[in-house]
Amino acid sequence: FSAGDAARADECVEIARQELGLDKSVPEQYVSFIWDLVRLDLGDSFKTKEPVVDEITSRAWPSIELGLLQIAVALTIALPIGVISAIRQDTWIDYLLRFLSIGLLGIPVFVMAILVIMLTTRYAEGTFLPDWLGPQGDYVGLFDDPVENLKSMTGPALVGGMGTGAIIMRFLRSQMLEVLRQDYVRTAWAKGLRERVIVTRHALKNALIPVLTLIGILTGAIV
Repeated sequence: FSAGDAARADECVEIARQELGLDKSVPEQYVSFIWDLVRLDLGDSFKTKEPVVDEITSRAWPSIELGLLQIAVALTIALPIGVISAIRQDTWIDYLLRFLSIGLLGIPVFVMAILVIMLTTRYAEGTFLPDWLGPQGDYVGLFDDPVENLKSMTGPALVGGMGTGAIIMRFLRSQMLEVLRQDYVRTAWAKGLRERVIVTRHALKNALIPVLTLIGILTGAIV
């Protein structure tokens, strides 16, 4: 290790300090950081040497798409199950659906994902399930190939949506039970309206108001 090598090393260190802004005082570094943050300049990645904003942008749409699909799956599961469980309170159907929701809440998402992959690849060979629920390759954009995009998204959306759907289902059930005890619902029953009309037009509309707030919170957390 010669003196020339040491000089070059010191020069490289000094260049790196200037590039990272470490040659400035701490207050100057902080102001510079905040100003770059306002301008959405997050610097370059240490690994890829590409701008961090570009790295985030390239991953943003897959994350948003998966989050929206997960919420769609959750609502498809939660809305009918929550309503049925509420209007059939304390029956065997209610107990079964509540047991199912507790089971989905208790199983971590990563464990559910492994189980789905194992079952579909081992026991569903020769069907469409391994292609749609099994392990997938690289992400394909929705507008590049919609079918391949849905294949890569269906499994994760179902696995994540089941746990999220269980949360929404239990919350919707409690809201439905509260609404069904209200006076205006009893008046609707007294008028002789059909059960479907009472549930969909009177109870469900009002029960969904706090549920929509929960859905908004879950959507942000998922994305």
